[in-house]
Amino acid sequence: MSQHSRPLDMEPTVQYFITVKYGDNQTEIFNPHCKSQLLLKCIKQKCRCELLDHDAVIDLADDQGNVKNLSESQTISTYANDVLEPRGVYFLIKVIKSEVENEPTRYEPIISNTEKNCPGLSDRLNRSTKSQAGNRKGWANLKKRLPASSALSAISKATTKSGKKNSTTK
Repeated sequence: MSQHSRPLDMEPTVQYFITVKYGDNQTEIFNPHCKSQLLLKCIKQKCRCELLDHDAVIDLADDQGNVKNLSESQTISTYANDVLEPRGVYFLIKVIKSEVENEPTRYEPIISNTEKNCPGLSDRLNRSTKSQAGNRKGWANLKKRLPASSALSAISKATTKSGKKNSTTK
């Protein structure tokens, strides 16, 4: 057997990629066969998330509103393909950790016109936040936040000014 051949009993590797939706219904394709920290860094750069906030924490959620928690300390060093489905479509979200102990982490979709581009995503993310909070007292004071439209328009303007289309629209 040559040095570069593969044993016959090994299964072929799966072509693994994910699609991330963000901004004005833009999409990008990523290879998640890397550590979660590296994938999130690449997503942040390619999707121009630095326009949101330099220290913004991002993550991914599926269309059911299930947050993948790639940014959490227990999964940041694991391979992203252990958490994400092959050829899955995910929505880019901003993670807003509360400074108050009793309040849950909140999630904002980083996609404009959320109800048109993914109907119900904001509500499902909101339910995810509520279930995370349980019966904590802090939930009563938590206000429902809408996507940061100013940040989304900054992403759109930067993409338009560069003259490049970084992604396809559907």
